[in-house]
Amino acid sequence: MELSDAILTALIAGGISIIVALITYFSTVKKVKMENKMLERQIQTKFLEKLYELRLKNYPKAFEITDIIGKKKGISIQETELLNKYKELEQQLRIWKSGESSLILSERSLDAYYELITSFKSHPASGIKYNDEQLQRFYKARTKFRNELRKDIGLMFKSDN
Repeated sequence: MELSDAILTALIAGGISIIVALITYFSTVKKVKMENKMLERQIQTKFLEKLYELRLKNYPKAFEITDIIGKKKGISIQETELLNKYKELEQQLRIWKSGESSLILSERSLDAYYELITSFKSHPASGIKYNDEQLQRFYKARTKFRNELRKDIGLMFKSDN
């Protein structure tokens, strides 16, 4: 049985149409996936911009609060007053964290914050004043917390890829 030229031409045209349709479909799917990835990157970039903006707004207050912790030189506080001052600083830090800051702290910064708060819970060695070892622990916890806050801000420059 021989196919007529008209049927053969129709089959070839139909086959070519199916091939073109498949190529169009797969290229469209690929284009949509690329557009979705690009949109996700744009959303993530906007989110990071807002996060850094909020961190730049809120973190300086934490630096201000923690500035005196662990210092002995250049402060005019009597050692017996230091206990009350540290309790006040702990309360100020808790208030600072209870606001917007709790939403923008990284996990590392949050861990360092809790470590600092925990260090405030130690009782003075001599009953009324902290010894040098305790002051050193306060200072180390404070430094770690401040370094983690700095790293949060420093990520802004590392994630530009």
